[in-house]
Amino acid sequence: MPRLTRHAALALGAGVALGLAACAQNTPEASPSPTPTASRTAVAAVTATPTPSPSPSPAASPTPEAAASTAAAPEDNYEQGVQDAVTRYLAEFNRIAQDLSADPVTIADVALDPEKERAYNQLKASHDAGLRQVGDVAIIIDLIVPQEGSITTYMAGACFDTSQADMVDSENRSVWGPDELRRTDTVIYIERRGADYIVADLQHTSNPCQGD
Repeated sequence: MPRLTRHAALALGAGVALGLAACAQNTPEASPSPTPTASRTAVAAVTATPTPSPSPSPAASPTPEAAASTAAAPEDNYEQGVQDAVTRYLAEFNRIAQDLSADPVTIADVALDPEKERAYNQLKASHDAGLRQVGDVAIIIDLIVPQEGSITTYMAGACFDTSQADMVDSENRSVWGPDELRRTDTVIYIERRGADYIVADLQHTSNPCQGD
């Protein structure tokens, strides 16, 4: 499986300061002429009359294109969203696989097609055959990156680990062969729908997990 790379970017801003200066000029002294009190009062009254401030113009609403661009922008915390989506999917998958009375249809709560249909068919076939999972399947995520060319799809490189699980029949006999590869490289695709992340596809390989 090709290795994926993480990347991140940070932006910083700075402020500016303004300064003001004033100068005064001397003028020759002149003898003031006596001003009638009534005149001073009238000037003061006119000067003190407030000037109405213009009403502020209403703020322009963002265009639909701008709003859509903002809503669709990649989120900084997508890694946590991806981790949470995989955790929810795996918990529901394990719960259904371990309980023959559980309805596989609830996998639709944590998965989109094609994984929703694939997991449903797998779980239903196991239940119909009376096969029950013992222990938990695990997914160990190595790296998470946005899918190239998309702002709502993310890829996770992972190890799909069944080493702590088994599939048994009605007499508790294992139906998995002893030579079956228990840890395989897997690529998981996760979709962001609004604020929610949900598993959309698990692509298993026949390659052992790196390091095995």
